[in-house]
Amino acid sequence: MRKGKNAFDLGFKFGHEDVDDKGRWQAIVTFERLERDAWLDIFPDSSDYSGETNIRSIQGNLIFGLAKNSSLGLNYYYSESLSEPDNPAQVLQVDWKLKF
Repeated sequence: MRKGKNAFDLGFKFGHEDVDDKGRWQAIVTFERLERDAWLDIFPDSSDYSGETNIRSIQGNLIFGLAKNSSLGLNYYYSESLSEPDNPAQVLQVDWKLKF
């Protein structure tokens, strides 16, 4: 494999398949490595190290159903550059989703 052109995303999902009713929940943990030339720079998630490549990150999502077709999500990202690991970025997001 050539250096700088590799990427992978490994994750686990627990809980209900769909969080579409009160009391349903889902937890997701993902580990990602995205080297500099593995992907076009316009496509990475902006929550992971401001959308840059050449990173590794851990993402945790917790989604809880509040009512029918309503859920509350908590997303946490811990990302660091592969070339400068002393400068990590952390992002915490809260999402309220309504389906109608």
